[in-house]
Amino acid sequence: MYLEKVKNELRDKRAGVNYHIPKHWMPCGYKGRVCFDGVRFKVDPYEFFEEMLNDLDAYSFSVKSDSIYVAFPRTTSAYNHKGFGLFEPEDPLGYRESGTFLKMMAVALHAKRMHFDTMYLLPVSMHSDRFKKGTVGSPYAVSDPLRIADYLADPLLDLSAEELFGAFVEFCHRIGMRVILDFVPRTGARDSDLILEHPEWFYWVDVASVGKYAPPKAPELGFRQLSDEDMAYLYQRQDVRNFLSCFRWSPSHTEPEKWDNFVKANRGKDFLPELVKTFGVITPPGFSDWLNDPQPTWDDVTFYRLFLDHPDVAKPFVGDDQPPYVLFDVIKASRFPGSKPNGELWDYLSGIIAYYIERFDIDGARIDMGHALPKELEQRMMEKALKMKPDFMLIAEELNPEGDVRAKESNYGAIIGNSWWMLPRREKIVELFTDSTKSVLPLWAAVETPDTPRIFGRLPYHEALQRLVMSAFLPNSYFVVNAGLELLEKQPMNLGLDATLDDKWVLPRDDEFYGKLSFFDHYALHWDSEKDLTYIIGKLNRLRVTHYDAMAKICSTEPLMVKHKGAMFVWNNTEKPISYTEAPLLCVGTAVLDTLQTDGVALFKHE
Repeated sequence: MYLEKVKNELRDKRAGVNYHIPKHWMPCGYKGRVCFDGVRFKVDPYEFFEEMLNDLDAYSFSVKSDSIYVAFPRTTSAYNHKGFGLFEPEDPLGYRESGTFLKMMAVALHAKRMHFDTMYLLPVSMHSDRFKKGTVGSPYAVSDPLRIADYLADPLLDLSAEELFGAFVEFCHRIGMRVILDFVPRTGARDSDLILEHPEWFYWVDVASVGKYAPPKAPELGFRQLSDEDMAYLYQRQDVRNFLSCFRWSPSHTEPEKWDNFVKANRGKDFLPELVKTFGVITPPGFSDWLNDPQPTWDDVTFYRLFLDHPDVAKPFVGDDQPPYVLFDVIKASRFPGSKPNGELWDYLSGIIAYYIERFDIDGARIDMGHALPKELEQRMMEKALKMKPDFMLIAEELNPEGDVRAKESNYGAIIGNSWWMLPRREKIVELFTDSTKSVLPLWAAVETPDTPRIFGRLPYHEALQRLVMSAFLPNSYFVVNAGLELLEKQPMNLGLDATLDDKWVLPRDDEFYGKLSFFDHYALHWDSEKDLTYIIGKLNRLRVTHYDAMAKICSTEPLMVKHKGAMFVWNNTEKPISYTEAPLLCVGTAVLDTLQTDGVALFKHE
């Protein structure tokens, strides 16, 4: 339905051959007008996309590589289409250089050519640009969960972002790929579109307290997640009582008539500055549920108020006269629930994934901060999804491999795990392989994620390549590639995990994206890079189709030898070279003919 609309829009429209695209986006056997300058192609955009959509049979083959290509549409499909000067989100030729779902179809073809069977997208919902940390807002500062971000539409077509997203999903299904989305049900933007109609779904603080707003610290307890006893200790501290005094009742509760008039006057407007001026309150920033976490407050998001009462653990210390507040126990509602669910909010949140299944037929979801949701709410969300689509893929944001049992009991089909932390550390690799065979759920085999440093930014080329090959043959896993890895991208997207501020400055100073993080700034991948790994990653996926065994057995740890289907994966983690006589199916790190040197990796046929 949606894809047919795109075809109708493209039909009979033509422009000049002045739209530059990366060579990686060019479909096989393209019949349209084209120029190639040795680096990139120049096409008529209407002709290019029409030809691409009309010739999908070559890509409709089915592969089951159990591999996931992770994309952030605003960045992954961004490109300098005018072909000169610097990247511009909207260029003088009228082209949208920032990402769109029309261009994401070309990216999906690129991923399919590398034999990925799943596209995983970071949040695509409308987000806020207020309290932004760079030039644009974070995709996680969601202002309207049920609306696709407007900027993901493409001005080439007179179609909405919703229609183009629907077409993208249909396109992926046509070429045999699943689509998984990242959802954010624990937090919303601090100026969320939901505030005007549902102010009681949010927490509020005196605007005068914002400058000093920060979670309480208790250095004597260390960096930790908290127990009932810890919370009892914290509630008796004066600094915690001072922190709670910043909170206020919802303005609809304190001044209902004034609030009603405010809502009527501010629908469809940028209402937050006027709200602050009128009522003297504002939604507070979010923060980690770990005590003494060194990371700063999350200034662009705020927590949803999941319970109408205080956490049960807090009731001996906090009276009914205390306005609703945010503290470590409130955030970790799975561990510290209240007794009175915010029913209307739960109904709304539990229907978001179901809405995307019903309207767009998506195939899976990762639930951001699902570990902090009340179990009943988490289950309601998942049960609705699985009832509508029994094979719906649910991925837990569980970074601790020991959380696999809980995740399985909660109906998740996979966990993120910690391979992104283990694989860059040589001394942790054998432990990762050993632990993966014990997990009750498959985990992500990823050398990097959108939240971590890039593997080619933190390790030398050959080491990074070896770790990538290792990740493809990790037992009991999904092989996960973060878009840009195939281009040897070095610049991280975010500094959320295992990163330092130094990781922000890995590009040369003369690079136009020096110091830019794509979560918070416009950014285009280095699609025109001289070197790329598309062939190698494609070969890894083809080998996975033929030989990968999720139940692979570890035969030895020194050297590491893992038995897959008709093949043996070997990492020489010893100090002596390993000789071999049979030609390997794949080898990285052979310095001498027929010898696997220290730290070399290879896959051999093995019955």
